[in-house]
Amino acid sequence: MRFRKSVFHDDERSYQLEVELLQESSRGDLRLEQYLDQRRIDEKYRYLYRAFYLFEVFRPLFSDLKLRIYNNLSYIFELEGKVSAEEAFKIVEIELGFLYDLLYTKIPIVTTRTGVFLRFICLSFTSSTLIAFVFIVGMHRYSKSKVDIGISYLLMVGAIFLEIYSDVLHLGSDRGILWLADQDNKVFKAIGSRAVHFTKPKKGIQSMAQHSLLDYCLHPRKLKLAAILNKFDSDDNTEKYLQTTWKEYTVLSELLNERGLKVLEHAEIDQDFGWSVSKVEFTHSLLLWHIATEVVYNDDHQRFRAGKLGSNCRISKLLSDYMMYLLFLCPAMLPEGIGNIRHQDTCIEAKNFFHNKMDNKQVIRALYGIDIESRSLFVQMGSMRKSAFFEGCQIAVQLQNLLDQFRWDHEEKWEVIANVWLDMLCYAAAQCLWKEHAKQLQHGEELLTHVALLMAHLGLSNKIEMAPLFGRLKDVDFKPSFYWNRLDRLASYLA
Repeated sequence: MRFRKSVFHDDERSYQLEVELLQESSRGDLRLEQYLDQRRIDEKYRYLYRAFYLFEVFRPLFSDLKLRIYNNLSYIFELEGKVSAEEAFKIVEIELGFLYDLLYTKIPIVTTRTGVFLRFICLSFTSSTLIAFVFIVGMHRYSKSKVDIGISYLLMVGAIFLEIYSDVLHLGSDRGILWLADQDNKVFKAIGSRAVHFTKPKKGIQSMAQHSLLDYCLHPRKLKLAAILNKFDSDDNTEKYLQTTWKEYTVLSELLNERGLKVLEHAEIDQDFGWSVSKVEFTHSLLLWHIATEVVYNDDHQRFRAGKLGSNCRISKLLSDYMMYLLFLCPAMLPEGIGNIRHQDTCIEAKNFFHNKMDNKQVIRALYGIDIESRSLFVQMGSMRKSAFFEGCQIAVQLQNLLDQFRWDHEEKWEVIANVWLDMLCYAAAQCLWKEHAKQLQHGEELLTHVALLMAHLGLSNKIEMAPLFGRLKDVDFKPSFYWNRLDRLASYLA
């Protein structure tokens, strides 16, 4: 609630700010790079300023507030210039770092003149205490309590070290360097200039969580204490975390806001598969396509087709396992539904089928060995449950049949699967509440949050409404302005 209120400026200053804006010489139609040029921002700091201003623009979204921006001001969201996908992810990483500092650290308070003064006072008191203690011990020569004196020295020196270390960390953070660079004081500027060279280079998000439903069901916990542990861990969260791995991820260059139907329509296979992405809830689609991807992926590799499989196969597997990780361990970030119930029933169905199977190879053979009538019977028998297991297997068989039906090669098949997963990822990112993105940030950055913010930079967000001029404004040829130096007035753009 406090974070949401911070978006609003003081209404009593509204008139004064309007007068100041009219008196300012700076134009209100400048793009961000033009504004930074006008301020003569040093190139080594420019990436920080760029990310900070963009973060301020998007800050209302993380309070689940909606922005209404005139169409001709759409440039305020844009990542200007020829920004590569990798560079875009780096900028987003810094923006999320500013958000994390604001929500979960004291850095925004410390990096102010008042904060620096109070930290200096605190360090002075601690140092004075140590000097006074040294003087008193030297005067009285407490020879019988050397251990106590040694411990006291250690504690006070440790306190001073932690205080200095904390100051260095705060001033060396992105927000700290930005604050130092913004000061008129030459000493502060010199410190900021040195600190920027020692900051860790931004690489963007480097890994994504992976969770395979088949591996989870095929290799359950086999400890003797499993029955006892299950009493304290009824949701089996321990096993879910143990089965979660992390993989380096490939930067995704396309960002779409679809669940996959247009991909299937473009490939002219929507009649067979369209229902799986448009007629069922999102978590149902996720489970169906995860199971299908797992089965097809294992089948292709068991048939020694690795040489024929390209990057789309790898991307499909990574995205499939990442989306399953979100369903397993971060369900609040996905659209509402009965995902937990459907996931539990799917796991029960899979474990019942796997109970006498030895390994993945035998399981895949068994799944393909069931004819369509039998598989349909399994689906009907499980209709009282919310399992997606055999439906997913049926989709896997249909996907493999595409090779003969349309004379596709494996790359074409995996390209369709990868594009469906890309659409699902972007759909989930767009549907996730921004406050959930902010809440998840305290546990670590999620790829889903990076994708959501990148989409917002393209204006693809339910919380951004691009409005045309109408009525009197259009008649008088009104030209809306946006002042980068008045981002405290961003509340006036709230819908």
